[in-house]
Amino acid sequence: LPGVSGFLIQKELEIIGGALAEPKRPLVAILGGSKVSSKIGVINNLLEIADTVIIGGGITGLELAWELKKSGLAVTVLDVLERLMDRFLDVRSAGLLREAVEASGIQVKTGVQIKSIEGENRVERVLLANGEMLSADIVVLSTGYRPNVAIAKAAGLAADRAVTVSERMETSDPDVYACGDCVDRSTATWLQSMQQGAVAAANALGMERSFSAEAEPVMVHTADTSLLMVGDMGKQGGETYSFLYGTETSEKGRFYVNPRKKQHQTTHVALCFKSECLVGATLLGSIALMQTAQEAVNAQWDVETAKNEFMKRGVKFFEE
Repeated sequence: LPGVSGFLIQKELEIIGGALAEPKRPLVAILGGSKVSSKIGVINNLLEIADTVIIGGGITGLELAWELKKSGLAVTVLDVLERLMDRFLDVRSAGLLREAVEASGIQVKTGVQIKSIEGENRVERVLLANGEMLSADIVVLSTGYRPNVAIAKAAGLAADRAVTVSERMETSDPDVYACGDCVDRSTATWLQSMQQGAVAAANALGMERSFSAEAEPVMVHTADTSLLMVGDMGKQGGETYSFLYGTETSEKGRFYVNPRKKQHQTTHVALCFKSECLVGATLLGSIALMQTAQEAVNAQWDVETAKNEFMKRGVKFFEE
């Protein structure tokens, strides 16, 4: 991560021509044959590729699926979890996202496991654990990242799945600081990595700084629509959550990926509460209410305040 001090992880686009091996710690890896360039990030003769299978229904997988679909490819997205974007979304929002993705012509299969990726000298098919066979000219692994903690462990620093740090970004060695995707306080976002880097640098210079993460939006543009998520949408185990759902259809100040479709698009709004305080929000359709959603979550509006303020902005809530 440029501008961020500390340990780095391997987080890159890796293309493997004619190989059926799994790359280490992939964010995205593309497996294919002669149609796949050996140069990083370049796919040659895209028009000759008919079938694409993307393993992973997260942010990168869904955005790439849409770009490939627009290029005329048949695209299937596979995910081992039961819902798309399960790390971020509540059940209702995940279902609406799936409907939008499938309506765009992308096939989605969730709750599936990969048995093998097969072919003679190149990728030709993907075999699922349930026996289903999918034709594939290329297979894209979009399965997230895994922090490379080897250097930290070799140095004797405390680390499990990620490097252990305090709010000062201090590791178990008070003379060593870490930040960004490799630490256990990471949310894998650029802004928080930059903030952590500033905190680590200040403390390394003898100042006293602490990192306090505010909820920041995560955006996905796929299937001719936009998805925005901020905060916790009921994903912390052992907690009790409540939800408010609504829709927004006004045209003023709206932002669309595809403005030509704006007259047909309604925005789904989901608000998530814990102990009567707003802790998460999701917008699917337009992200015009992004600033309001982020402000509301960071201020932890109570139920009535959140309901009233979003209604002032055109949201109509409905009963479960």
